[in-house]
Amino acid sequence: MGNWSLRGQNRGASLVAVLIAMIFVMTIGGIVMNVTVTNIRMREAEASSKQNFYSAEEILDEITSGLNRSASEAMSQAYAGIMADYRNIVQSGSDLQAAFARAYLEKLTAVFRDPDKDVKVTTDPLDVGKVDYMWGHYDQKEMTSRWAQVRGYDRVEELTNSQDYTYLDHGEENLTFTADFSSGLFTLQNVKVSYRDDRGYATTISTDLVFHTPALNFQKSGSVMEYMKYALIADQGIRAAGVGNVNVKGSVYAGAEGIVTDHNSLPVTLTGSNIVTRGDIQVQPGSRLEIGTGSDRIWAENIVTLPLSTTEGGDPASLSIHGNCYVADDLTINGYNSTVTLRGSYYGYNFKESYTGSASGDGSSDFSSAMVLNGEGGRLDLSGLDYLMLAGRTFLSKGSGANSDIMLGESLSVRTNQLAYSVPERFLDLTKDPVVFQVDGAAGYAASAGVGDVSAYVDLGDPVMAYRYMENGVERRRYYLKFKGEQEANQFFTDYWNANTTRLSAYGDPYAVAIQIDGDTLFSLKGDILYRNAGDSLRERPVSISPGDWEPDGVYYVYADRLAVNYMALQMYLEDSYQGIDSSRIHFYKNGSAGEIDKTMDPLVENLIWTEEITENRSVTNAEGDTVNIVKNDGAGAYPVTAGRGVVVATGDVQVKGNFTGMIIAGGTIQFDNNVTVTADELLVAKLFAEDAAREEGPVFANLFKGYSIAGGSVVSTEQTSQYLTYENWTRTEE
Repeated sequence: MGNWSLRGQNRGASLVAVLIAMIFVMTIGGIVMNVTVTNIRMREAEASSKQNFYSAEEILDEITSGLNRSASEAMSQAYAGIMADYRNIVQSGSDLQAAFARAYLEKLTAVFRDPDKDVKVTTDPLDVGKVDYMWGHYDQKEMTSRWAQVRGYDRVEELTNSQDYTYLDHGEENLTFTADFSSGLFTLQNVKVSYRDDRGYATTISTDLVFHTPALNFQKSGSVMEYMKYALIADQGIRAAGVGNVNVKGSVYAGAEGIVTDHNSLPVTLTGSNIVTRGDIQVQPGSRLEIGTGSDRIWAENIVTLPLSTTEGGDPASLSIHGNCYVADDLTINGYNSTVTLRGSYYGYNFKESYTGSASGDGSSDFSSAMVLNGEGGRLDLSGLDYLMLAGRTFLSKGSGANSDIMLGESLSVRTNQLAYSVPERFLDLTKDPVVFQVDGAAGYAASAGVGDVSAYVDLGDPVMAYRYMENGVERRRYYLKFKGEQEANQFFTDYWNANTTRLSAYGDPYAVAIQIDGDTLFSLKGDILYRNAGDSLRERPVSISPGDWEPDGVYYVYADRLAVNYMALQMYLEDSYQGIDSSRIHFYKNGSAGEIDKTMDPLVENLIWTEEITENRSVTNAEGDTVNIVKNDGAGAYPVTAGRGVVVATGDVQVKGNFTGMIIAGGTIQFDNNVTVTADELLVAKLFAEDAAREEGPVFANLFKGYSIAGGSVVSTEQTSQYLTYENWTRTEE
């Protein structure tokens, strides 16, 4: 959604007076953008190319999922073999990790090599009997069979027959693999996936799939659960309050209060495979928050920069995100001179509340992903994005219970564009319910606004919506166009902009939006966008939408649904998917069904830990000095975590006061002192759990965690292996 509040002065006269006041306020902000827009290409076939891209990408994801299963099996077999021969390997002076890497790569080679083709090897120059490097051809049937299993087919032929336009596109001589035993890498080269639809559009993705050998702890290792990969888990929120030099190296989870940097927190850095919050990522004035290193995934409800107050801006806020960013609702720049920089991919994926019904949006700003600049001097740098998806559009937000959200024609915009949708009262018959145009009022408004036949955009029997606000104890109203649908809203804004470019540019310049991209960047935008060339005025770009892409079987509908389910599973269990989490369960409804949303419901920590069993403090330290502290402090002060290694589980708040390695879980909030680094270590955490579970007198803490077991001492799981299979040399071509 795009949340704009329209409270202000409107004493009898006139929108003109309001506009003059707004122009004055905006003018003193000055020119604020220095980001360039270059080479925006919206081709006629854009919607079809995006659909092909999504289809090909989804197929590659499914193939990767199948290969992960093969990797998991190979890893388990290799690990079991090492443990069975543990004593001999140790006594011979060999390195356990190197032995595991060799066994793992040999298993992968046995699975994928083409038995009808020769395999070539080189040997270790210091040990001519030991293979150092191996290469040959892999069997396409093996890859296809694993894809078929993911799709639920028993035989490859069933998969092939079901995919009329989808295929693995290999040249026989390109089916090569390499096994580099010294580096622990196994690579399937030149994997090529193509998708051609019935209209003739095709997308081909080519990549190398690289299996990395994980570093395992072979001494008393236990099963690595997903939560063990997290440095911080805070059931309420994570807050940096006026501190400097805070670094978190590892995955992070924050509850409904979100991830917040209070005033003058410089800098705060979060890096980890998953940065997840049920709430918002909020950056206050004077703070700098940096998230991600490129491959990280960032999940949030909203991303917001905040002003000090409604009357003063304070020092600028700065937010930089580098990774794959998934946002359920909006990115909103409110703070004066705030800067937001995005690199990688950005998916604002929601355009409706539920994906179990019709294709149409719900007309609610709460479930519509957009980008809005509300604060003067805001800088939005999207030049580093490889992909941008905005599935929703901006709205005039309710502001009070008496109002309804008012849909606009843009997905990326500035606050002053709301003026384009306002209808002066002189054209309306306010005695009617609903309010309609006066006789000849629609024609008069069209002439004034410079647009065509108003009936092309709105239903003349119910053409406007009232926005109510209080002024000196008296309710006032302003009226805005009520569009027939999204396409009509888009077309109206395009027409209005063309007729009023100079005026709207003058209002919008202090809030200017810029997008700099290369020609290969894909856009999925449900409404128009604004951009600004260096040294040029603000410009508008109409976006052509293929309605079929947003239907229940359309590519965007399916993709948005998948991301919404993914986000819900992460919020509840830190898993990408979980039994019982599907399209019908993507919101935390207070009453269990559609209605008020309350993200404090069904808290994550309650799903991980038997918290009712924590009735007193517990502590245990192993021979290496690593410590596990279980703390009962809900309703009390924050528990101080000093420098050390291990695990902390507190039922209340936590204050991190020194550098810590391991995992910290809080039932409340987690805050920091200055100059603090928290580092995740899943193998350390797994080892502590395994030691505790094997304690002769019974476990001290491992039994508090739901679903934990030492699982025969294995550290291998399908979920874990997914982080060890990566893409390299990734390219995309289109026809």
